[in-house]
Amino acid sequence: MGMHHVRTCTDTANVTLAAVFDERPDVTTQVAKDTGSQAATDLDALLDQIDMAIIAVPTQHHAAIAVPLLSSGVSCLVEKPIAATDDDAVVMINAAAAGKACLRIGHVERFNPAITSLKFALDDDLKNGSRVTSLSARRFNPAADRSYDVDAVLDLMIHDLDLLNTLEVGAVTSISCAPGSTEHHVTAMLALDSGVTASFDVSRVASTQDRSLSIETTESVLKLDFTEKTVTRIVDDLSTPLVVDKTDPLRAQLASFIAAVRGGETAAATGQDGLAALRLANRVRENAGLL
Repeated sequence: MGMHHVRTCTDTANVTLAAVFDERPDVTTQVAKDTGSQAATDLDALLDQIDMAIIAVPTQHHAAIAVPLLSSGVSCLVEKPIAATDDDAVVMINAAAAGKACLRIGHVERFNPAITSLKFALDDDLKNGSRVTSLSARRFNPAADRSYDVDAVLDLMIHDLDLLNTLEVGAVTSISCAPGSTEHHVTAMLALDSGVTASFDVSRVASTQDRSLSIETTESVLKLDFTEKTVTRIVDDLSTPLVVDKTDPLRAQLASFIAAVRGGETAAATGQDGLAALRLANRVRENAGLL
C-alpha cells in the first residue's frame, strides 16, 4: 500500500512528495531515488519540513508512528484499520486534538465509484419511502504467498463494517459468527435494532476471488460486483445496470484528505469513524474467537 500511495502522491499536482521513510534503509533509498524525494532516516527531523504524512506500516505500529507526528501538528492519513487496539486509536485521536492536526483513516472503499453509484440508488429508494431490510457482503481472495499483520476481519471485513456505519441503518444489537472461524476466514451475522440483518463473509484462502455487496430494500435489490466494477438495480425481476464512473479511489481519497487538512468537510473517515469501525470489528473478532 505504501508504494500505491507514493505513486498517487507523485501523480497529484498539488502535492510535493518531500520524503519517504521505511524501516528498511534499502527500500527508503531506492524509493527516494525513483521519486526525487528525501530518504529520511529520522522522522523527528521531518517535523518542520512537512504538512502531512501518509502512514502505511503494519497496523501494530500505527500509533507509534502517528502520535509524534500528530502531536507536532502534522496531519496524518493512516491506513485502515486505525490501530491494533481501541486504546491506541484513542491515543491517536487525542494526539491529533492536542496538536491541532487532521487525522483521517484510509477506508478507501468510501471513494470507490461503485459504492458511490450504489449509495445514490439507495438514497433514491429511501426518499421514496423504502427502507433497508438486509445487507450482505462477501470478500473472498485466493491464498497469497505473503504474511499478514492482521486477521481477515481487520484486513477485509472492516471495509464493510465501515460501510454499515456510514449507512446509518441502525445500531448493532447482536453478533454471531459461524463455527470454525479462523484468522483467514470468518462468517458473521449482525442484527440491528432497526430490524436490518447484515451478513459478512471474508476469506483469504478461497479457491476463487469473489467480492460483492448486496443491499435489499422494500423497493429493490442493489447488487455490486467489486471485481467487475458494476452495480445493478433489480425491481420485480427487472435488472437495470447503473452508471459507474472511472474515478480512482486512492486518488479521490488523497484529494479528500488534502481538503480536510485545509479545513473542509469531506467524506474521508475521521479518527472517530476509524475507532467506530475498529470497535465493531473487535466485537466480531471476539465472537469469532480471535481475541
